[in-house]
Amino acid sequence: MKQLRNVSRLLVALVLVIGASSLVVACNQPTNGGGSSSSHPAEGVVWKQDGKDTFIYLADGKSYECKLKSGTYWSGQAGTTNINSYTRDGNKFTVGGYKVTVTVSGNALTLVISSNTFTYKKVSSPTAAQVKAGAANTVEP
Repeated sequence: MKQLRNVSRLLVALVLVIGASSLVVACNQPTNGGGSSSSHPAEGVVWKQDGKDTFIYLADGKSYECKLKSGTYWSGQAGTTNINSYTRDGNKFTVGGYKVTVTVSGNALTLVISSNTFTYKKVSSPTAAQVKAGAANTVEP
């Protein structure tokens, strides 16, 4: 009788473990340092800040920002690259320690950092490769 009770308990425990592991496997698991596993519409696109010659490109957990000056793309900070890692959870990005709400509507991108709002437009020039190179260029033109 005691053996039957122990076997019964083991079976109940086994069913609970299998049920819990099925639940964990069925749930979306975060990637990208706690972010979402699917692509965000802001990623993989070059954006130009309204009224400025500032460009950003977000991809593969990296944020690239560069400025255009005298026909040259550069980081905008002499001696410093402008490449930062980011994590994402839905439309909440964390870039360089800042919490940023990112929304895309058509060809418009809006970034909200604290109470500051920045707007960008989707552009085809410069290319993503040019923005990446510019973000790494630390020499002021």
